Amino acid sequence: MQEKYELTWLAMKLVYTYKMEFQLPINEVLKVQKNFSQLLNEHHLSGLFYQFFNNSQLPIECQQQYKKQWIHNSLILEEIAEINVVALKYNTTSAMLKGAHLLGEIYTDLGSRFLSDLDLLINPNDKVNFEKVLYECGYVNRFEEKFHGNHFKSDWFKLVGLVEINLELHTQLFFHLDQEHWDLKPSYLSQFYKLSDEDLVIHLCGHLAFQHNFLKLFWLFDLYFLLNQKKDKLNWAIIKSKSKDKQLYRSIQMCLWALSQYYGLSLGQYIEDLFKLKNKHWWQKYLTLDFLVYPHKNKKNYFIIKHATKDQLRTALYYNLTWFYHYKIEKFWSK
Repeated sequence: MQEKYELTWLAMKLVYTYKMEFQLPINEVLKVQKNFSQLLNEHHLSGLFYQFFNNSQLPIECQQQYKKQWIHNSLILEEIAEINVVALKYNTTSAMLKGAHLLGEIYTDLGSRFLSDLDLLINPNDKVNFEKVLYECGYVNRFEEKFHGNHFKSDWFKLVGLVEINLELHTQLFFHLDQEHWDLKPSYLSQFYKLSDEDLVIHLCGHLAFQHNFLKLFWLFDLYFLLNQKKDKLNWAIIKSKSKDKQLYRSIQMCLWALSQYYGLSLGQYIEDLFKLKNKHWWQKYLTLDFLVYPHKNKKNYFIIKHATKDQLRTALYYNLTWFYHYKIEKFWSK
């Protein structure tokens, strides 16, 4: 199987005879870091830089990682097709999230985007039915105990040859919402949907800022490529209204500001006014390039940003309490 995908990769590379060169402020900062190769690896940018920013300064590991991602993502697309066949038999559907959504739509080259797993969103009422699909496709449930912030997820895995395919099944997208409604659109497969472009922006910003505190740069690159391509076609009034309703407005605001400041993304007067991007905000002092590149460097800044991404302080405090109870108190008692 490995040889099969190596040959397919070589054939596909003949199509991509040019590189989409781009010069972004954050790239120039990354390039001059002494641990440049390590940073690319930590932020899952090696394959992306190989495809879009290929030059003599890139370490050889970038090409190697690109090839691994191309093979891995090809397998994931095959798995999606297999799940689609079985889901049709059970008359059930799901929605592709994050990388699975972006592959082929934003990232037309499979090796450029890192995917750790396949994320799917299902209707909570259809959970038992969809789990039958996964079992029939050969997936195994890890049955890991979740704390409150992840109670709506379950982890599954499957071995394809020597490659482990990981799947994360969601019944909702954010822990703080009692009810969710997301607008879905058809995908290229009958039993799979995707978030609407407006909901995709909300989810990607919320996932990066609200849930993961700007930990990985490749998620910010997702937003850069998405908005660079579609920002003029999006209904930004809906994005603002829906993000406020879901208490994710600050996440949108912070992501857009970071993209304009550190990625050089031109958003235009309307979007800047709508999200008050030209105003001075207290969190701008902490959401620096240094923080984005080295998020764990300063624990105080990390803690401040973690709370700044929340529209309501009580949401952050509730998350902290449930996390501390699960990972500290419960584990201490179990010992």
